[in-house]
Amino acid sequence: MTSVQEVIGYLGAEPTPRRRPYRLPRIGGWATALAQRSVAVATLLAAWEALPRLGVVDETFLPPLSQVLRAWWALAADGELAQHVEASMIRSLSGFGLAIVLAIPLGLLIGWYRPLATVLRCGSPTPRPAR
Repeated sequence: MTSVQEVIGYLGAEPTPRRRPYRLPRIGGWATALAQRSVAVATLLAAWEALPRLGVVDETFLPPLSQVLRAWWALAADGELAQHVEASMIRSLSGFGLAIVLAIPLGLLIGWYRPLATVLRCGSPTPRPAR
């Protein structure tokens, strides 16, 4: 059995040393990553505040961040925010639960019975592999 080194030596070529990819120094590497992420988030928040104030975006559709935070704090202080969160969670979870109750059994039935799959497909085009 010959090794790679023997084959390279036989061919008369010198093996090229492997180059290690450049990596940031370990010291402060996590700090650099955190700073990059923080700059991205800060830029997004600054744009959110500036664009409506400069009139680039209508405040009706995108109010400035400062107004949103003031309204959020007022709703949280009144206890009204908890009621709104509860109502939203009930709607979301009930929709998700309904989807689970209907979709999983229907998906299993479609998978088990080809005639049902044919009936429910109703001629809608679905991607299929070429034969």
